[in-house]
Amino acid sequence: MSTTLIEQIAAAHTRAAQRTQDGPTGDDERWTIVLERDYDATPEEVWACWTEPDRLGRWLGRIDRQPEVGGTVRMEMAPDGEAAHDVTLLDCEPPTSLTVRWGGFGEGESEVRLGLTEVEDGTRLRLEHSGLRARGAWSYGAGWGEVLHLADRALHDPGFDVAVVEDETRGSLEEGLQHYWDELVPTGRGG
Repeated sequence: MSTTLIEQIAAAHTRAAQRTQDGPTGDDERWTIVLERDYDATPEEVWACWTEPDRLGRWLGRIDRQPEVGGTVRMEMAPDGEAAHDVTLLDCEPPTSLTVRWGGFGEGESEVRLGLTEVEDGTRLRLEHSGLRARGAWSYGAGWGEVLHLADRALHDPGFDVAVVEDETRGSLEEGLQHYWDELVPTGRGG
C-alpha cells in the first residue's frame, strides 16, 4: 500500500486528539479523538450505511438485530468472532445523531458519538470517541480513519464487502494510519 493512499485518506478528514479536561491524570488519564469527513451522499444515505444491520455488516461489523435505545447488541468485526464487543445504544436521533457505549479491545467502556450535518455537496460526519487511554486513542484514531474510508466505499458500492479486501492490504493501511496518528498522541504506544 503506497503512502499516497494514506495521504488521500488523511486529507479526506480532519482529526484531533486531546486529553479529557476533567479526567484523571497519569496512567489513567483519558483521551477523546475526533474525526470529520465529508461524503458525497445525503444524510439519509450516510445514516442508512451506518445503522442498517445488513449494510453495516458488510463494512464495519455484524450485529444480530437493530438495537433500541438502552439495548445492547454484540458486534462481530471479524469473521472468526475474535474481534467482538458489546455496543449499547444510548441515544438516537435519525438521521442526525447516534451515541453508543463501546466496550471492547481491552479499553473498557468508552463512548462513540456520530453526528451528521448536511453540507453543500453532501454530508459531514463527525465521529467523537471519548473515554480512551492514550494507547487506545492512538490505535482507535488509526482504526476510525480506516473505518471512515471504508464507509465511503460502502456508500458508493452497494456490493462492497470488507471481508473480500486482502488481509495484507488492510494491514498496510492500518500501519500507515497508525503512523499518521503518532504526532497527535505521542504517548500512545506506552499508554
